[in-house]
Amino acid sequence: MVSISKRLIKDFQMLSNINKMGKVYEGIYIDEKIKIPYVNKPGIALTFDDGFRIDHWYNYGLGKANDKNIFGYYDVKATFNINAFHEYENRFYNQEEIDHMLELQHNGHEIANHGYKHENALEYTEKYGQARWVEDEVLALNHWMNKQEHSITKEKFKEPVSFVYPFSLYSDSTTNAIVPNYFKICRGDMFQSNLLGLTSFECEGVVPAICIDYINLPHTMFIKFALKLAKKTGKNLIIMCHSILPKEKAWSDYNWSEESAQAGKYRISPKSLFYVINQAKKIDLEFYTLAEIAGVATFIDSNFEREVRKILNLNPKNKWIPINKLINIKKLDLAGKNISNIGGIEYFLELQELNLANNNVSDTRLLSKLKALKKVNLINNNLDVSIISNIDKCVEIMI
Repeated sequence: MVSISKRLIKDFQMLSNINKMGKVYEGIYIDEKIKIPYVNKPGIALTFDDGFRIDHWYNYGLGKANDKNIFGYYDVKATFNINAFHEYENRFYNQEEIDHMLELQHNGHEIANHGYKHENALEYTEKYGQARWVEDEVLALNHWMNKQEHSITKEKFKEPVSFVYPFSLYSDSTTNAIVPNYFKICRGDMFQSNLLGLTSFECEGVVPAICIDYINLPHTMFIKFALKLAKKTGKNLIIMCHSILPKEKAWSDYNWSEESAQAGKYRISPKSLFYVINQAKKIDLEFYTLAEIAGVATFIDSNFEREVRKILNLNPKNKWIPINKLINIKKLDLAGKNISNIGGIEYFLELQELNLANNNVSDTRLLSKLKALKKVNLINNNLDVSIISNIDKCVEIMI
């Protein structure tokens, strides 16, 4: 805890003595050019570990328990790292829990692979071999996720872009076994980096993170130094958390085994999380998922993704869709493509004309993210008129 706080202050003071133009610090070029989201606008990636904490994320993150949605809709985006197995109840997740995970995804968050049963990669590899670790822990969860769907909406998990090591333990060998074949990015911890927890855009492989759970960083005021580091360097700060729980909430209320007591210490309160988010907003940091920092565009609707791949003429061997290939597209014709969810449209930053006629779209809130949009065709969709009103009044809308 003390070492994290001291390092935050030390690294910030070191950068404070560097001029903003034309200086290089440990490979970081500091300048003041125009900042573009997903390209060079620095930001923060909030990540939350362990699928058994899904109720904590759902109740106090999306605000289902207290009507205080910390994240909003595609506003404060985060990455939630899940498993398939509840280690303290010795069971697989039930449908209600899977629905809650998918509802997090529906609100703009990334769902990442955190190991099928949350096994230590190094210990499992030493005991059973690396190939079996990949099969049992990595691919098994991908396969499990692919089989799940929301009980009502039938929405499915996206293919995971990110792998988050349980206990932040890994080796170069384990990473080389899964990147780039199965993932673009893996999250470790802060001690892999010479400069505290900062990551460049379009990165690949292991990236560092700083844990701000109460047990690691009881005074969240220190996080301001890390946020300012990201702002100064033009890089991204990746933050690790676990449960989101009010301080007064007793861990014993969950009636889990005594083995869970240590896990119960890894938590951040909604109040502290609000503080971090507000501090990031004050200095105009963007909120990214791990996949976005890796430069990968993701889509909930497989029909939408298929059309984007056609437009970009991507080689089928290209596993990921690069965000930088979407940003400068001006016109997009998606008429009659059986699209129901437009998640992913936010990456088309320069889009001016959009044709979504003859689809099944009911929620158009994401169109408000497209500041260059001038014309949109929404004829013959399942539209909510109250949500359409959120689109900029300067946009010509056909409905």
